[in-house]
Amino acid sequence: MCLIACPAEAANEVIEISSAEDLAAFAQSVTNSNQEVDAVLLADIDYTGYDQVIGASTFYCGTFDGRGHKITYNLSGSHDYMGLFNNLGGTGVIKNLIVDGTLTTSGKNAGALCGQSSGVISNCVSYVTILSTHEGDSGHGGFVGQTYNDARFEFCTSAGKFVSEISTHCGGYVGWKGWGTTIVQSCLEIMEVNLPTLEGSHSFVRGGFSGQNDYYLTSMGDDSGASALTADQLSSGEGCFMLNGDQSNIQWFQTLGADLVPVPFSTSKRVYASGHFKCDGVTSLGVATYSNEEGKNIVESHTYVDGVCTVCKELDMDYCELKDGAYQIGNASQMYWFTQAVKKNYSANVAITADFDYSGYSSRIAGTYTGTFDGQGHTITYAQTSNSANAGFIKNLGAGGVIKNLILDGTITTSGKNAGGICGRCNGTISHCVSLVTINSTFEGDSGHGGLVGQTYNGATIEYSVSAGKFVSENSTHCGGYIGWNDWGATSVTHCLEIMDVELPTKDGSSAFGRGGDYTYANNYYLTPLGDDNGATTVSAGQLSSGEACYLMNGDLVDAQWFQTLGVDESPFPFDTHGRVALMSDAGYATLFAATDVTLSDNVEVFTGKRDGVHFFLHRESNTIPASTAVVLKGEGYYSYTPTTDAAPVAENDLVGTTEPLVADGGQYVLAKPAEGETGFYQAERGTTIDAGKAYLNIGSTAVKYFALNDADGIEEVVPNSDAQQTSDIYDLSGRRAEKVSKGLYIINGKKVLK
Repeated sequence: MCLIACPAEAANEVIEISSAEDLAAFAQSVTNSNQEVDAVLLADIDYTGYDQVIGASTFYCGTFDGRGHKITYNLSGSHDYMGLFNNLGGTGVIKNLIVDGTLTTSGKNAGALCGQSSGVISNCVSYVTILSTHEGDSGHGGFVGQTYNDARFEFCTSAGKFVSEISTHCGGYVGWKGWGTTIVQSCLEIMEVNLPTLEGSHSFVRGGFSGQNDYYLTSMGDDSGASALTADQLSSGEGCFMLNGDQSNIQWFQTLGADLVPVPFSTSKRVYASGHFKCDGVTSLGVATYSNEEGKNIVESHTYVDGVCTVCKELDMDYCELKDGAYQIGNASQMYWFTQAVKKNYSANVAITADFDYSGYSSRIAGTYTGTFDGQGHTITYAQTSNSANAGFIKNLGAGGVIKNLILDGTITTSGKNAGGICGRCNGTISHCVSLVTINSTFEGDSGHGGLVGQTYNGATIEYSVSAGKFVSENSTHCGGYIGWNDWGATSVTHCLEIMDVELPTKDGSSAFGRGGDYTYANNYYLTPLGDDNGATTVSAGQLSSGEACYLMNGDLVDAQWFQTLGVDESPFPFDTHGRVALMSDAGYATLFAATDVTLSDNVEVFTGKRDGVHFFLHRESNTIPASTAVVLKGEGYYSYTPTTDAAPVAENDLVGTTEPLVADGGQYVLAKPAEGETGFYQAERGTTIDAGKAYLNIGSTAVKYFALNDADGIEEVVPNSDAQQTSDIYDLSGRRAEKVSKGLYIINGKKVLK
């Protein structure tokens, strides 16, 4: 299967096609890389004397509008993926088109309209007969041979024919769904099928699809995801009425007495119903009649439980609050509601407002999700059992989709490939997330499971996240700590931590972060060796629990992204509700000024201070201090300060602090320890910068040169200038030897002297 991206921007050119010659020229133009051009049909076209397919060996990425006209063709060949269009790309659209004729093939995956598609096919009808001499699993489709990525069908009729003595495994719409999600909405299948067996075939899509309000007349073995109609229902107008669902979006028409079946073109008439109906407005509770004249209906009211009608599954769209453009989800029933509501809009946004257990529900976000799912630091626990590929809380995170600030816990039990703790597939962004999910796999061999994602494609991004789940299998191999397999495109994994628990028969072929494809890695760390380390840095359990790893992972970041409440968290989290980790100075002292109430870790002592003349006395405080309180800290190693509330007031305090970098004017004293000198508050040189989040003394003009700390019990008296003697051993307050002395504080013979 050829994978070529559509151009980023489509041209405005529209080609008008009114003859077979025009269509052949258009086909050749697309083949010659004019992929994004739009076209409209101005007449029915007999194309039976031509063999040029549209976009041979490439994609079509424009919009082809048939305007209700018909193209009749007669194509034959031996290659795979035959069709009038070679490949409909992700931005491609084919609409309002009828195709008829024959397609004769000895290859696989022929489609009456397209060999392959990841685009949208809307309001189209196929009457094409596919004559196949391919033996066995042929994978032919009434519309498309094979779909991939985010293919979509809506308001279409598959009314063609399969004819073969040896071909099997066909689909009324799609011969085989490749990777990604195929959506089929309000479509009809009424094919004629002459195959040696229907075993392995499907009335709509082989390989699975996301369907809504789809119907079939011809059973092709597996009819899952669709509902049956009879020939009488089709001819009477009932089928047309049912295809229009709740009648809010009329796309199906039928002039009764003239059209034997519904058509997705408004050149025919709308069908109305008269009778008593369930709350879905479609299912009759008695005798209903259908006509092209508007009638009188009685429709039952919905009965909603947890936002979903118990009769027709219609949604109460007011069940969840929509705030700042995001649905507020705070419990399992609301989550279930969203998994149904998102089918109407896969770009809908979510904000999780509480931790909750979703393990009692089986429904997931099954389509390609392109909204923003913000966990706001909360945990969702779920349990999923799946026999298909790409199991995960979200089936497919599409381009533009974002999952952030989310913790997922629970289990996936699967016999399929490429399960992921967060997503089955991903082409979007996962940021500041944690997976604690256990993947129990019975798949034998190369399973391609991922701690976060089963498969990535076309440029996924994962950043500031933790993979802390578990792989459990007696026979699955080839897993990735983050990504089970990267299909294609450059995937970025940066600033991430892998600390999984792995119970696999072998780690050969596995990777700590990603397998396959093209990756960009930067500043990643791992605890669990999992085959290839992907260039990441190893950390020990001791480094994780002590805060050292958290400190290292923040590195040179201007704004910290990793947090850990020491003594509580055994490893870092990418959420600022946990503690900010800092490193105590070698002298064993530091200062802190926080804009919120904070609790310091138990391995430090906290002090405020009061100045009395030339003395400054420290006062021991609790380790929970109020917002905007400047303090001195005493301890060693790594410590943390965690946001909290309701801190008690502190004693009178002469220390002040700053939340922004502050340029000293000569009146500030900052904590320092000169080389071979004492730890204390020293006058900051005019023009130097005091870092944000630090405490200091703001004394102004004074003869005081420094305050020396005395084991946190008090401050020694200031050393006057007269005690200093000239010497060649001169240092600045940072401990650097000074060759020349200008104005300022220096360490001379171990004493502080103001020049």
